[in-house]
Amino acid sequence: MPRRHSALARSRVLRSIAFGTAAAAAVAALTGCGSSDAPADSSPAPKSTPHGYVEGAKEVSDAQVGLAYAERGSTELAILDLAGETTNTVALSIRADNLLEDGRFVYVSDRDRTIEVIDTGVWTVNHVDHVHYYRAPTESVGTVSSDAPMKSVIGDAGYTAIGTADGKITILDRRGLEAGHITVVAELSSDAAVPFAVPYQDGFLVSSARGVSLVDLHGNPSGALDAECREPAGWAILRSGVAIGCEEGILLVKHKPDGEQSLMIPYPKQDVERVREFHYRPRSNEAAAVAGAGVWNVNASEQTLNYVPVENAVTAPVVAANSPANGDFVLSLGGDGHIRTTALTDSTTIADAPLLPAGTPGPIRLDTSRAYLADRAASVIYELDYADRLRTARTFTVDAKPDLLVEVGR
Repeated sequence: MPRRHSALARSRVLRSIAFGTAAAAAVAALTGCGSSDAPADSSPAPKSTPHGYVEGAKEVSDAQVGLAYAERGSTELAILDLAGETTNTVALSIRADNLLEDGRFVYVSDRDRTIEVIDTGVWTVNHVDHVHYYRAPTESVGTVSSDAPMKSVIGDAGYTAIGTADGKITILDRRGLEAGHITVVAELSSDAAVPFAVPYQDGFLVSSARGVSLVDLHGNPSGALDAECREPAGWAILRSGVAIGCEEGILLVKHKPDGEQSLMIPYPKQDVERVREFHYRPRSNEAAAVAGAGVWNVNASEQTLNYVPVENAVTAPVVAANSPANGDFVLSLGGDGHIRTTALTDSTTIADAPLLPAGTPGPIRLDTSRAYLADRAASVIYELDYADRLRTARTFTVDAKPDLLVEVGR
């Protein structure tokens, strides 16, 4: 449980959209039989399965957004419910060194050869014209071991792809994870420096030393891409397609009825470090990446890539960045401990909040209206209204150092 927290603005339930999915259970109709002179069966007809029903889960009226966090080296994962402001914990069989998520599942890595999959029990299902929100028990699904350290974990509604340093990519069945067990359905291979496979349509976008390939579940080519991509690293699953960081720019891949459309957006500045890792708000069309003294901002719908210099980043380089996908600004955390919002148009500083000790790296997690920033030394998580000049909306003081932080339930 958080030891204390202060609500500096009225508490609000956060609504956001996730990559999560749910399986509908079927109810079999039973029919009786008897002699011709037997009275008609007066028992009520069986009810059909309600729309959105998920066995073992409770459907609720609002998004169950939470923050999953852990102290590095700990064997416990905590999940802070942002609406109820309560915390539950789950025991780990490994020592946490990294956290990744896909909206519902948290993938805890020991940075070596084992990943533990945690079902947080909170997720959102998007049906385009409406959404469903679910809550179920939090539990460990199990572990996945490999012969080499983990390099990537990418999950979507159908599959989770785990890439390791030896070039193997293990594909897990997402429906199996939802049912509480780990099922390996395929193994792909990659000779890239960063082996990864982005689930895409009915196949995967797989990194290789030659670029990015589109393959099916068995590793066979399932399409062709028009643009090449040298040394792929970094990916973002956006509404308008998949963005992949390359040596020469950003590769955008979008599905069309007549095939895949791929486009290379070259870097407008060549003297700035390339994209290696994206961060972005759920279900957005913009993503951000650290770029030394600034931030790269990619807009998938407009097919643009912009470099945004950040104030004071020459002496205190950017250590974390994220995009609220509002077309106005990006967020960055500098080595001086300041979190800033910087305008996309003219790189002016909109807001500057000195919240962390200097030299403290940390992720910036974004929702549709809030940002979350962890102060590891003070065991504090800040909730910031990034549309209101980084106003501190709430402050959570937690029992463990939030060295590792992800958002779930989206």
